[in-house]
Amino acid sequence: MQFARYIFLIFTIGLLASSCTISLQNKNISIADHNTPSHIIYALKYLNYNEKTNKTQLHQLLGIDPTRIEWCAAFINSVLKENNITGSKSLTARSFLKWGEKTNNPQIGDILVFVRGDFEWQGHAGFYLDTVKYSNKTYYMILGGNQNDKVSIIYYPKSLLLEARKIPSI
Repeated sequence: MQFARYIFLIFTIGLLASSCTISLQNKNISIADHNTPSHIIYALKYLNYNEKTNKTQLHQLLGIDPTRIEWCAAFINSVLKENNITGSKSLTARSFLKWGEKTNNPQIGDILVFVRGDFEWQGHAGFYLDTVKYSNKTYYMILGGNQNDKVSIIYYPKSLLLEARKIPSI
C-alpha cells in the first residue's frame, strides 16, 4: 500500500510539472478570464501558501491555526464567505455532502468530497478544476487547502470520490 502511495505521488508531481499549466490554460483558468468563478480566482491567490511559512496569513483567512487543525473545509468555507456564498459552516470535509446540490457532471468551482483516513467521518474536500485520464484511470484536478500542508492543486483518483456538489441556487 505504501508503494502505491509513492507511485501516485510521483505521478501527481509529474502531472503537475508537465500538464497543470496546460490543463489550467485549456480550462481558461486565469485571473483575467470572465468565465472563471470568482471564488476560484480568489482561491488561486493563496496557491502555494504553506501552513508553516504562511501561518499568519492562513490563520487570518481561516480563523483557525492551520498547524493544529485539519483545514481543507475551513479553506473552502473562507473562500466562499469572501465571495458572499454561504458555506457549510463546519470544519469537516464531509459537511459539504449536505451542502449545495449534488451533481454528476462537476464544473469548475464545484466542491468535491473524497474518502480519506480510516474513519467514516474523515474526508477531504476541494474545488474542482478539471478531469484527467491517465493509464485508463480518471483523476480530478483539485484546488484545495491542507493538501501537503498548503494550498495546492493535486490530482485525486475518481475512485475516492464520495460526491460532487455545486453551489446552491440563490
